[in-house]
Amino acid sequence: MKRLMVVLAVFLAPGLGQTPPSLEARVGKPKFFKFRPLQEKVINAVKAKAAEPQAVGAHRPIAERSLDKGKWKKLGNGASIWRLGIESPGASGLRVHFTGFDAGAGKLWLHAQAGQEKPEVAGPYSGKGPHQDGDFWSDIVFSSSVIIEYRPAGSAHKVPFRIPEISHLVQR
Repeated sequence: MKRLMVVLAVFLAPGLGQTPPSLEARVGKPKFFKFRPLQEKVINAVKAKAAEPQAVGAHRPIAERSLDKGKWKKLGNGASIWRLGIESPGASGLRVHFTGFDAGAGKLWLHAQAGQEKPEVAGPYSGKGPHQDGDFWSDIVFSSSVIIEYRPAGSAHKVPFRIPEISHLVQR
């Protein structure tokens, strides 16, 4: 069964000192998990079911092993970050569904690829996420690709979350 999502979002710029570390350090692109483009019939079905003239989304499952494409990188300041890119061609925006999220004092951001003058940033998310239950959808990043960036509070090199799916936003 296809799921439909109507999205209303308020986008907030990160606060002072809340810029993802890879953007401050000007680190290159991470490895990307790339979806195939949505079929036109799926896009049309999503648009037809939309009750609002805003963006609507098609949920796209991600295999659990896809997180294995993410890589750890040590920055010049000694901090370590884990990053993974996700691309869904043709999307006007992406949201990411996190489960089992337990970052403690670590921080997680989502952002568009570097190269833009001021890439959109969602987050940081920490603890057990915004609802403190480990299960949440990220804010929207208005791009067909998003970089997920996690900086642990200590030296742990384990990703404290799962990503079962994304929402590929379709502009009406």
